[in-house]
Amino acid sequence: MSSYGNYPPSQDYQGYWAPQGSQEFLRSPQHAESPHSYARRDGILVRFLRWVAGLFAGGLLILTAVVAVVSHFAPERGLAGPGSGSVAWHVTGAIIACTAQVAADRSRGMRALLWSVIVITLVSTVLFTQWWS
Repeated sequence: MSSYGNYPPSQDYQGYWAPQGSQEFLRSPQHAESPHSYARRDGILVRFLRWVAGLFAGGLLILTAVVAVVSHFAPERGLAGPGSGSVAWHVTGAIIACTAQVAADRSRGMRALLWSVIVITLVSTVLFTQWWS
């Protein structure tokens, strides 16, 4: 028995064991050994900005959760917590930033770069308007 179930093992064209009938899939034109059959990676700048934008979006999401929790518990402890306007800004910014980050992760090239810049700009705007102004 093979590790693939009840199929008897057969050897594919690369020398690896595969279930019988898989040769057609492995030899399909999609998986041909040519330089054009592999997806090209984005440049280092695009990958770096996508990574930074992901950190920004995740940070804003965590900060939004903290602001919402503090806003909920501050009045019952007699503290002046963030108002509903600040919570709304954080929630709106986090939703847009996370959506734009998903678009950046699913894009390539200049489109991914543009989405990443949008995320970084949006998070910076929320932080500046809600925390430092």
